[in-house]
Order: sequence, then structure tokens, then C-alpha cells
Amino acid sequence: MSFSPEKLRIVKINIVKIRLNNTESVTASDLNDYEMDIEQLTEVGFSPDIKTAKVTIEYKVTPVKDGVRNDGLGAEFTIDFFIEIDNYTELVVKKGDELIADSHLLVNLVAVSFSTGRGILYSKLHSTHLEKIILPIIDPINLIKLDETNEESNETKN
Repeated sequence: MSFSPEKLRIVKINIVKIRLNNTESVTASDLNDYEMDIEQLTEVGFSPDIKTAKVTIEYKVTPVKDGVRNDGLGAEFTIDFFIEIDNYTELVVKKGDELIADSHLLVNLVAVSFSTGRGILYSKLHSTHLEKIILPIIDPINLIKLDETNEESNETKN
């Protein structure tokens, strides 16, 4: 059987960390001449016993002006997404001590989590000094490729 996005269900979202820094009591308009540096880290793990993937996405937003980062005005978020996979045993196989996941599954897990995270961040940043920040639309394949360069490839954490 091949991968089908309809076989995925988000069963839980856990906002692990929200930290909004505003050490200078600025408003959104005060940040008009700042660029926003958005760092993001994604981890995918699997739980074979419950046929679920856990996708953790960490975001760090830092205002930058004239090349100088201002962490005192930034934000950090960590969000866990628990996603049930109907045909788990066909898409995630164990080889030795490693779990190897279908690449289409990985891309879709990351895409769904990142997009959902974008909405969560947007709602949490509304009416704050960082309200103009909307995470960009990304190609999730690039996140998977980025992991491959760090020798993560399709091998994931248990």
C-alpha cells in the first residue's frame, strides 16, 4: 500500500514552550525597520506500539536591525504534534535499532505540523509586538533534505 495523507490524523497538539521577550516595551510599529530572523528545528519520532508519530517543531524569532540581533525582543516556541498513522506498519519499518520511514510520510508529517504551527504562532503573536510575523510557506522536502545533510536521512528517533 502506498502513502495517502488521508491516513494521517492529528490526535494531540501540545504547546511545550511559549516565551515572548519584550525587554524594551516596544510595540509592533517600533519594529517596522527590523528584519525578522526565524530559526526552526524539526524532529520526528515514532511510537510503534501506538502507531503514532511525534513531530516537535521549535521556532525562534529574533528581530535584527543593521545586522545586530535583539534577543530581548524575540520569541521562542516549542510545539509537539502527535499524529496517528492508519497504515503505520507499511510506512515505518524497523531495521536493526533504527526506524526507517517512507519519505512521503516524513514530508507530509512535517508539512502538516509546520502549517498548523504557523496558525498557532499567528494566534499567539496577535496583539503583541511581534504580531506582524507570519511564518513563511516552505517546501517541507527542504527540511527533510536539511536533515539528511546532518546524517539524519529517513532514520528517526524511537
